[in-house]
Amino acid sequence: MNAVQRQIFITVGAILFGFVSLAIPAHGDSSPTTQPDSPQFRQWIAQLADADPDVRDSAAQQLMNLKRDDLPTLRQAALGQRPLLPMQISALHEIVSQVFLASEPYKPMRGIAFLGVSRSMSRMDTEDDPDGVVVADRVLGFDAYRQLRNGDVIVKLLDNPEIPMHTFAQLHDTVRALGPGRTLRFEVLRDGRPVVVSVLLQARPLELPDSGDPAEWIKARAEKAEKYWESNFSLLDRDAATTDATAGSAP
Repeated sequence: MNAVQRQIFITVGAILFGFVSLAIPAHGDSSPTTQPDSPQFRQWIAQLADADPDVRDSAAQQLMNLKRDDLPTLRQAALGQRPLLPMQISALHEIVSQVFLASEPYKPMRGIAFLGVSRSMSRMDTEDDPDGVVVADRVLGFDAYRQLRNGDVIVKLLDNPEIPMHTFAQLHDTVRALGPGRTLRFEVLRDGRPVVVSVLLQARPLELPDSGDPAEWIKARAEKAEKYWESNFSLLDRDAATTDATAGSAP
């Protein structure tokens, strides 16, 4: 299963958030305040293989903050550190896809916001979970992909902490009046630890169906990112294939 098929598989059947306008104050983005340079890129790439998962996660987060114009510099830094470990290549593939699609233009629905997360289809809208709302998956290219993680449990909306967060429907109803450009601060349980996550609401794509299967729309976007990766970072995939072949032939 290739990267595009994997992204489609885990997202098919998900119900995606789409919301409309509530006066909750916006909060700042967590993007870097200064432009990183190539040595900084090399450091973050090296940290993608760190033994500490928090270091790996922090490096990936920093790299996902990049802009599309930074990708050629990232490519130079990555190719200059070959051969990379498979875990670094896998992380870079995800990072490049996210950064590329974050700047990919689409037709927006005016005044309608989009969070870009999905729920598990194994749970009902009204099924109460005392722990909170579980994020089953996120959509590449949107801020929720950068800020949240699959498996995160949304405990509360810090701007309105009195509102319960025990069902997907409650989360939907809480933010359905929010417009694009607002940033929501969530308290999230991640691997059992509480963290505060700020997620920017973007405009809902016009081509995304209100109901039904979103797989075709997601597939078309993912394929664009995959073509970019193949055109610019394919040498890393060859390194990974060579590493796997060498490991498979070991006595």
